[in-house]
Amino acid sequence: MIGGSTRSATPATSLNIYPERIEPRETWGEWFWRGVKSRLVPRLPLRSHSLEYVSEKVRQEEKTITTFTDEQLRTLASGLRQQLRLTGLKEDLVIKSYALIREVVSRTLSMRHFDTQIYGGWMMLLGNIVEMETGEGKTLTCTLPASTAALAGIPVHVITVNDYLASRDAKWMGPIYNFLGISVGVATQDKDLTERKAAYRADITYCTNKTVAFDYLRDRITLGTSPSRLRLQVEKLCGRNTKASKLILRGLYFGIVDEADSVLVDECRTPLIIAGTGGSQEEQVIFSKVLEI
Repeated sequence: MIGGSTRSATPATSLNIYPERIEPRETWGEWFWRGVKSRLVPRLPLRSHSLEYVSEKVRQEEKTITTFTDEQLRTLASGLRQQLRLTGLKEDLVIKSYALIREVVSRTLSMRHFDTQIYGGWMMLLGNIVEMETGEGKTLTCTLPASTAALAGIPVHVITVNDYLASRDAKWMGPIYNFLGISVGVATQDKDLTERKAAYRADITYCTNKTVAFDYLRDRITLGTSPSRLRLQVEKLCGRNTKASKLILRGLYFGIVDEADSVLVDECRTPLIIAGTGGSQEEQVIFSKVLEI
């Protein structure tokens, strides 16, 4: 499984129209430092947290909430949502979120995240690939980064390889999200456009790689070659018949890909092609003449 990095996420992400994670351009100074650091890294101490560190922090935080009632846990989730949206994904808040989710899973599904699953969820939230064998609980693991990002107001897409898995996982993990006050949608190929748009408006959307890819291509056709988020904001304030109202997705910002090797390697061998409406009549005449030649 692979997670989408949230390091560049800002507290205002949920307020944007069609938020997408933009890769910043590397400055000369950053390029120079990257070269220097590549030579010094072996001599520097590791900066990433170990499994023991993360699991122990979550375990300590969990001890403080095991005696809470369900209502107290829901109140805690509401307060955590406000903190995450105000300050972003800070380490102490993520620890609290993971401890809360672990306790909620225990109460709703009578299951419990293992330490390896806690660490796997932590690494996915940082945008890393996590290798887990069949039966190690990938579906349960992804509820940690998915729920935490959703509480922070970040649009989350959990991408699977087929419609059955998308529907099954959303229904199976649904009690966890409902307890936390997180809405869940399922976008599959058998649903019409209106149903998929509603699914994408949920805090967490379970979908297949082909469904979300084709819907994204449709949005790119609607937006044109150079979409302006400021223009979308202005159009939304002016009326309903705008580009923003015609968009299917609400942006691709954070995604968790199940079976990443299949989705990102095997499935990529088949190109996704979608046709849009033609240009002006004059352009169509020109293209027709070119084809005749």
